Amino acid sequence: MLYSCLHRYGWTPLHYAALQGSVEVTELLVEKGADRKVANMLGQTPADIAEREGNVGAATLLEYGAPPGESTFAKILFCF
Repeated sequence: MLYSCLHRYGWTPLHYAALQGSVEVTELLVEKGADRKVANMLGQTPADIAEREGNVGAATLLEYGAPPGESTFAKILFCF
């Protein structure tokens, strides 16, 4: 599963989404089963990365999850 693969430094696609602050990609990866608590080689979780970079939306999603029925990705997907 691509969403759970590890980079050689222990980074997952979720770490990269958190780094970029992409709430939509972060949410999609979490919905598909990506582990929000996995740590890289420095012991940083995706939430740690998002917080460090000031990506509040991604950090909040990773720490607390989306409110029930509030799927940002679904809203974007269906607006086309």
